[in-house]
Amino acid sequence: MGPESFVVNVFFPDVLAILLGSQLSFLPPLAQDVFQLPQIGREITLVPRDRLLLADLLVRGDATRPPELTPVAEQALLRSLPPSLRDACREMMKPWGTLSIGTERWNARLLHWTRDAERVYVLVVFRCSSSNEGNAGYFDERPAALTLEKSAARLQFFPLEATRGAEADLYHVEFSQQFAVERGMLLEIAVASSNDNPALGVVDARAVERLHYVLLPEAVPVLTIVRRSEFLSHDDQAGDAEDLCEVNFDYRRDSSGRLTEIIPDRACKSDFTIEKPPALRFRWNPARRSFDSRPVS
Repeated sequence: MGPESFVVNVFFPDVLAILLGSQLSFLPPLAQDVFQLPQIGREITLVPRDRLLLADLLVRGDATRPPELTPVAEQALLRSLPPSLRDACREMMKPWGTLSIGTERWNARLLHWTRDAERVYVLVVFRCSSSNEGNAGYFDERPAALTLEKSAARLQFFPLEATRGAEADLYHVEFSQQFAVERGMLLEIAVASSNDNPALGVVDARAVERLHYVLLPEAVPVLTIVRRSEFLSHDDQAGDAEDLCEVNFDYRRDSSGRLTEIIPDRACKSDFTIEKPPALRFRWNPARRSFDSRPVS
């Protein structure tokens, strides 16, 4: 059993959907259409051939600098994609227009590389996009943590949403920073999502930025905090209405420089009457290998 995950939502799109009803035009018009890649939490064991290919680059390479992903190594990663992800990329192209059907393509990127005495860890992001120039700039990404050991290699995919409340959003993933904590390491991953999707004629715009904290060596997420959220509703008669929340972070450390606590400071402005969730602070619990939350006093 891995450590518990704690998800904090500063912004609730579903609540706004209830308040605004039919004005929300970002909802998928057809349930059977695929508008994004699935959110999966799954561990994939790489076959020996692909493990050796990646080990040559990521383990036995130059340990003084992050490696660059070669085409051969990228193909080894892409062969590990679960069928649910691979098939969804193809299906996503259909609502993007007739010129995009059959133009799906996959790419892999290395976002971060680190190691301890026994393993190499690599944060990998898989991107689904179209080769159709008409949809250039649109893509959906899903991250995974690659763990390479002497005799095994595995990819741990983890979801970017706890629910399926934003099924038309596209996700962009970047590495943010790394923290030492007692009995482990944390990778902070920045994820931006929005309903700017070529399949939809969007009037009401939604954009959310989240920080995901992934614990090593388990390579599992232990905390998610919304850093910024914005919802803009357009009405020709009533005018535009906006809900915007932004968060600044206070990272507390011990005398050894290890992260001990995360204190978000949230500021919001809204044209809607929406009750915001209570402000929380998160303290690292090394015994539970997770974060404990408590209200900000």
